[in-house]
Amino acid sequence: MTDFSRFKICESKLYKVKSDYFVNVVIQKEITLKTSYSSILAVDLGEKVIVTSVALVDQRPYFYGREVRGIR
Repeated sequence: MTDFSRFKICESKLYKVKSDYFVNVVIQKEITLKTSYSSILAVDLGEKVIVTSVALVDQRPYFYGREVRGIR
């Protein structure tokens, strides 16, 4: 279960769409940043090439995207 006492409510907005009501709540929470990662995945959505992804596994990058260019 989440401990909501660590969150700070910054703002909220209540709005109505047709007969339904919705609420958006913006919260702030302190987090700790990781300094090392076991694997990384990066995705680039480009203009010339639809998508290119790079997976860093065992400190060697693997590039994917040629298959997607062929489908396009």
